Amino acid sequence: MCFTKYGHSFDKSYTKEVFDLVTALGSKLPAQIKKNGSGSIPKEIAECKTEDFSCTSNDAFAIIKISVKNESEETYSKALDYLCKLFEYGFSPSYSIEFKSSNKIYLPIKKLPKKGVNQFFANAILYPEIHDKIERYARLVMKEFEWYLNLNDEFCTMPGSFAVFALGLYDEKYHRLVCDYFAICDGEHQSIQGEFVLAYIEKFGFTEKGLELYKLCRSNIQALPNKLIAQYNKFFAQR
Repeated sequence: MCFTKYGHSFDKSYTKEVFDLVTALGSKLPAQIKKNGSGSIPKEIAECKTEDFSCTSNDAFAIIKISVKNESEETYSKALDYLCKLFEYGFSPSYSIEFKSSNKIYLPIKKLPKKGVNQFFANAILYPEIHDKIERYARLVMKEFEWYLNLNDEFCTMPGSFAVFALGLYDEKYHRLVCDYFAICDGEHQSIQGEFVLAYIEKFGFTEKGLELYKLCRSNIQALPNKLIAQYNKFFAQR
């Protein structure tokens, strides 16, 4: 479990290999850990359940599960409080979020994976009074070389990405958060930040802040989206 909590994101596969081996030898411990985690996180931090939602986590496999039964500001506020407390306690910096809700909406950014973490922040951003909690979560989990473990290949991305994208598209006042994000994210191994900047420019245009984000993204990505490059070239030609 030290590989899960303290190792790199790719070390998580080693945890599974060890558990499979120990299970094959007849031990019941892996099954117990798969169900309940290591037990090192107090139950009141590892779990939070009400009539409106359920949040559980397993630190051994770095999985967080959130299920919303009743959509409301209070529900998402408490879910965000749960996440922040979990990471303040020291949950694995690379992890998966599995989310279930009847409100199946996603952030208005093309080519983003339609996964639970996308859906969660698309729902949470609907409530302006909890935007400060979304930012708090983002700043807690943004760490270079850490990843959402259930997003692979072209969708691999640093934790906190969807929270930052949601706030950044909502209002330019979150410009500093977005800039801090671009300073941290691993542009050699992720590229979906380019899709965010494209959506940002399509909404706000090449404002002073938009130009700064474009340049930050260009300097920290393998290749910008072709449409974003075309829009910038058009804007530059008209200046």
